[in-house]
This record gives sequence, structure tokens and C-alpha cells, in this order.
Amino acid sequence: MPFPIPAPTPPLPATLRLSDDRARLEISLAHCNGAIDAATVERLIGALQRARAAMLPEVAAELPSRSVVEAIADPRWRLEPAPLSGGVLLSYRDPGQGWRSVFFAPVSVARLARGFSAEVHALARWDGAPRN
Repeated sequence: MPFPIPAPTPPLPATLRLSDDRARLEISLAHCNGAIDAATVERLIGALQRARAAMLPEVAAELPSRSVVEAIADPRWRLEPAPLSGGVLLSYRDPGQGWRSVFFAPVSVARLARGFSAEVHALARWDGAPRN
């Protein structure tokens, strides 16, 4: 029996179901006359992301070396403490997906701070010549 993906509220003009082996996603589109608004697009993207998170194979745990990544250049962002867990919540604006958030535990916050500090020092020493 296919694994249903929970539907967002309000409902989407689509039904998403994972195959039993979780390797394929069935998508059935309702009658939407080929046009949906921005809010519905955001909900559909969110539903597809939740479906992908449940699929196999899983997304690689580590970024493969020499990967080409699509990056957002200098997005708006905000840091907030997460008092109940002692960590930090980083929220950033993705122009295609809206505001996204990532929670970092205290140990990861410390590692990120050291990593950013090292990069800032490296940039300060950089003479503008290409790096290999």
C-alpha cells in the first residue's frame, strides 16, 4: 500500500503518494486549469520537500567532494536563541522557498563560530589572486 504524504491545510490541487519501496512518488494533479497562486506553489514545494525526506535513497549525509551547489547570494537572515534547547535558530530568506530555518545545538554553534572566524581571517589576508 503506498505511503500517503500528509496534506497541508488548505488542501493542495494535488495528491502525493510514495510507492511501497519509497523510491518513487506518485503525483496526481486536480483540476487547477494550469494556474496556481504563489501561496499554493509554496505549499506544493513544502509537500514535495516532505515527500523527498521520506524517500529512498536518502539525501547524502555529507556533501560530495567537488559538488556543484546552487547557492543563495547573501540572503537576509536572523539568529534567535532557542532557550528550551540551549541552541540557536538561524532563519534565512530563500527567494524560491520563503523563510527557512535551521536549528543548531550549542556544540554546532561553537564549531560554526570557529569556522566563520577562520574564514574572516583568511579573507583579510587574501590578496585578490585566484586560489587553487
